[in-house]
Amino acid sequence: MRFLPEEFMGYNVEPTDIKQFTELCYMLGRLGQVQIKTIQGYEYPKNYYSATFIEKGSSCSIFMNCYSPLVAFGVIRERGILFEQNATLESLIAHHYPYIKVLTPKELAVGIQPSHLSAFSPKGRAAIEY
Repeated sequence: MRFLPEEFMGYNVEPTDIKQFTELCYMLGRLGQVQIKTIQGYEYPKNYYSATFIEKGSSCSIFMNCYSPLVAFGVIRERGILFEQNATLESLIAHHYPYIKVLTPKELAVGIQPSHLSAFSPKGRAAIEY
């Protein structure tokens, strides 16, 4: 499991400016990889920005944690989000925005284990346990 920064929970931090996420989305569009349909900002209680786009004729979404530079790709379903890997877009993000990390479906499927909690501050652990 990749180490997630404590900020990803939104505990005691303000959301980042949506400009970074919007810039990322439009960069993917300018490079001809996607056609952006919508961009949505932060709305409590969710902790992410999202955008829907068309890629190769299919609808997909990108999600970015609004407290830390972590993104993931997925398809919105009736019962939640089905996360997907997208090597092409991941490579473009790594090249143009090396500080943004793409989380894989495998990483997102890992539950929080007691050993993971040791990486967080006492207040962060309390927030997770709550």
